Amino acid sequence: MPPLQDVTTRILKINKWHALAAVLVIYIPIGLYLDTLPPTDPTIMYGPFEYYGGYAWRYQPSVSRAIADTAEAPHQSRLELTEDGRPLGPAHCADIEIGDIGHGRFSYRKDDWVFLYFSTSDNSNPNTNGRIYRAVEPAAVDPFQSIRIPPRKPWIFWLLEKIYFHS
Repeated sequence: MPPLQDVTTRILKINKWHALAAVLVIYIPIGLYLDTLPPTDPTIMYGPFEYYGGYAWRYQPSVSRAIADTAEAPHQSRLELTEDGRPLGPAHCADIEIGDIGHGRFSYRKDDWVFLYFSTSDNSNPNTNGRIYRAVEPAAVDPFQSIRIPPRKPWIFWLLEKIYFHS
């Protein structure tokens, strides 16, 4: 019978390899999944959208540096609203137009709070129609652009380039 110390050392060596294999089996798929997730887009309006009456819906977007319409300046907002990449409009519409007519009309304004009042292009429910809505201020400048990390390729592509192209 081998001494107890030899048996313990052998078990520890085997367990280290099992632990390493388990870590790799778990880590690699998770790493591949997380590394290939698309970056988040701050312009996307995530629901739920609040029903406002007729064809109108209300949403409180967080658009960087966007100026809202007010009673004193009803056409100062330059906010652009898109539905699956297609522009909606006209902008600066009254609530009654948005609710009664719809078809893409919207208004980004400040009363007590800043809200975006809008209708979809076909007057459907934006919570269930499966379309992506974006609110963009064309003149907005990203204040963090100079320190933002540029997008990178997933690490597996970097590794393959190193192996096959020796770069």
